[in-house]
Amino acid sequence: MRSNLKVSIICIAIVSIIIFSCLSISRYLEVSADKMLDDIIEVEDYINNDKWDDAYNKIVYISIEWEKTEKVWSTIVNHHEIDNITISLIESEKYVKYKDKMMSETSLSSLKHYINHIPKMELLNLKNVL
Repeated sequence: MRSNLKVSIICIAIVSIIIFSCLSISRYLEVSADKMLDDIIEVEDYINNDKWDDAYNKIVYISIEWEKTEKVWSTIVNHHEIDNITISLIESEKYVKYKDKMMSETSLSSLKHYINHIPKMELLNLKNVL
């Protein structure tokens, strides 16, 4: 009987650790994605106000921050999703650099979609578990 109790306690502890880890990862993805999305919206605002130098400086900052974030996300998220963000970010940086408003906005919109998609995709819910 004592052996069964120990096994039950260990199983509950392991399941609790897994759930806590999943929730922590989900929260990290949400917070880091929100930060990137806020920065991208700032770039869009600069573009809409024809502040191209500010927009370029901000997109370069986002690229530098993405290099750090990418290292963590790549351990959690599908690499195809990471590649989509990286490619879209590189394109956005070039379009902003050359002051192409239409292509900048299009590329930034795609970038926002990819970033916004990841926390939703990794969210712990029955749909993802089943």
